[in-house]
Amino acid sequence: MRMGGLRPLGLWPLNNNTHTHTHISNTTGSSQEIFSSFRRTASGWPNGTVHIRWVPGHKDVAGNEAADKAAKAGAALPQPEGAYSYAGLRRETKGLRQKAIDKLWSTVIPQTYRELEIHSSPKNPKELSLPRSFLGRLLAIRSGHGDFAAYHERFNHQDAHPHCRCGARKAPLHFFFCPIAKRKHPQPKGKPADLIPYLCGTFEGAELLARWTKANSFFTDICPRHYPLPGPEGPIQDHETPRDNDNPTG
Repeated sequence: MRMGGLRPLGLWPLNNNTHTHTHISNTTGSSQEIFSSFRRTASGWPNGTVHIRWVPGHKDVAGNEAADKAAKAGAALPQPEGAYSYAGLRRETKGLRQKAIDKLWSTVIPQTYRELEIHSSPKNPKELSLPRSFLGRLLAIRSGHGDFAAYHERFNHQDAHPHCRCGARKAPLHFFFCPIAKRKHPQPKGKPADLIPYLCGTFEGAELLARWTKANSFFTDICPRHYPLPGPEGPIQDHETPRDNDNPTG
């Protein structure tokens, strides 16, 4: 290629778009033909002397504002039928994947999760940052599999302690209704129907529940998995006579 007897020594594309600047390089995550065409032209340029340079935007250039608005309007148009670009296909499959996950979760969600209004199953839930000992108790509350009277009876655990110190049978939501726990530390304000799903079904509520049960020593003293051995003064007495499981009300 010659112009007036002169041989071009280099190609200097000037670009003011950092996104485009990335995609016209040799390694790119885009399948758009315009970028592929540029890379083919650049690779065939004499001596391979192609120098891509970034330049400032077209500030104060007549018509630039209108051109930007037109470009944004075009980008907002529906995806045309036919072949997808790499980026477009990635966006589409990501959206379809999340819809499929949500649909599956809605069909397999445990009943206890429905009652606690837990409607999603994130890949990395925030609850994993909670203290490990409390996280185990939170999962037991949510699933119903833990230190509860009905669970021990189902699996015939002979060494289990099915009752709380207050006399009630251990149950997933007993922490909320236990009279000893209420006396030892003020209960979070709110109606049970609203407060229980918040405390057990959300990360923010779980943080509050962790602080409350730590302050009243519910899991370590009031309703522990195993009660301490009797001392010289004799066995530890229940505060009340055994009664039925607590049931959430209003």
